[in-house]
Amino acid sequence: MFKRRGFTLIELLVTVSIIVLMALIGIPTFSKYGDEMAYKQKAVEIKALIEELNVLSNNPEKGIIQYRIRIPDTSTISLEKSSNGSNFFTVKDIKALDSEIISFINSYNSIICNTSRVCWAIATGTPGNNYLTTSTELIKLEDNNISPPKIAIFSLKASPFILTVTGAE
Repeated sequence: MFKRRGFTLIELLVTVSIIVLMALIGIPTFSKYGDEMAYKQKAVEIKALIEELNVLSNNPEKGIIQYRIRIPDTSTISLEKSSNGSNFFTVKDIKALDSEIISFINSYNSIICNTSRVCWAIATGTPGNNYLTTSTELIKLEDNNISPPKIAIFSLKASPFILTVTGAE
């Protein structure tokens, strides 16, 4: 009687095609997971940058009187310092991913904290400053390439310094 050893070509082809089919189903799921994790990581980095603003203004470098957060374009958020209140120099930049947009909410264009532990937001075209005595939505991070689109809102209250982030879960 003939003893069979190994697998036939048909059995191997069926097995390989099942494995390929499972991989094709799983790859988009893992790709989406990677995009969401990159978005969450960027939200954590922005939160850390805003918290660093508070830490630096409470423990300033010698000769520095103000620190600020600015968004020079939709792909960068910057932490800057100034020794005279008008000329600012970059301390740290965070770049958004290609699919992400960073922006101020409403007409705000910067958040400033001085070494006297006073923080305020400056709005374009609005006289005076918002001294952030209540929690104010200031910065938005959005990624429309994730389905459904993700939006993280960063709110700040200056005294005491309380930063809340919604939508980055």
